[in-house]
Amino acid sequence: MTFKRCYVLVGLMFAFLGCSEDHGAVPVTGIVTYKEKPIGRINVMFVPEDKEGNIAQGTSDENGKFVLQTIDPNDGAIPGKYRVAFKHDSEIVPDMPGFAGGVKPEKSPIPLKYADDAKSGFTATVDKNSSKNDFKFDLK
Repeated sequence: MTFKRCYVLVGLMFAFLGCSEDHGAVPVTGIVTYKEKPIGRINVMFVPEDKEGNIAQGTSDENGKFVLQTIDPNDGAIPGKYRVAFKHDSEIVPDMPGFAGGVKPEKSPIPLKYADDAKSGFTATVDKNSSKNDFKFDLK
């Protein structure tokens, strides 16, 4: 192997390692319930109150449990204050306008107001101490 190839390989290795640098996110988990019962396929979005940071999101499983991610899978959220939105994650892809077929969007099992972080009524504060970042959201 020539020195030129070695430099290229070493450079690529450092570039790859640099992509997985720590961006300050801490683990965040929780549960979503609707009328006090766990609900699955709900996309949970933490939207920074200051609009400057990154959105963190995750989707609830059949037990209502979710794990947030900001950049990397399950990395959590960056500490700070968030408004929280919830949207049904449909498995049905409706027809595009102008195409026939009769596939209609799946009706959301939760009220649509929860999809807007400014109207949902839910907030959360992510702490640097990850043991404080287990949230429960009961949608009514």
